[in-house]
Amino acid sequence: MGTHKLDHRSFAGIPLGFQVRKQLAKQFIYRVRRDNGMQYANKRIIHQDKYPYVVPKSIYNPESQPARDKLAQAVHNWRYYLSPAEKKEYNLRAVRRFRMAGYHLYISEFMLRQ
Repeated sequence: MGTHKLDHRSFAGIPLGFQVRKQLAKQFIYRVRRDNGMQYANKRIIHQDKYPYVVPKSIYNPESQPARDKLAQAVHNWRYYLSPAEKKEYNLRAVRRFRMAGYHLYISEFMLRQ
């Protein structure tokens, strides 16, 4: 394992250890990353970052509602309107070309359409 550059790795006086991830008590968010984000940085150095926990005011804004509606329509179409043969074709195409599930390929193509 590489060298650890540890910053802010305790909570309420309790040591948290190496490579703590995710949110803690809705107060902090921890992230572990290799290098310092620079192109030629040393990949063996592990950085641990600590951010304040923030709750967004609202993710439901008028600008993003059309995209959410389109995504909901795509999911509905996959579940109820595509035949098993069409789903199988998407799955085969997705695995061969993109190494992903057919569901994800259909959703991405649907979102890019129109």
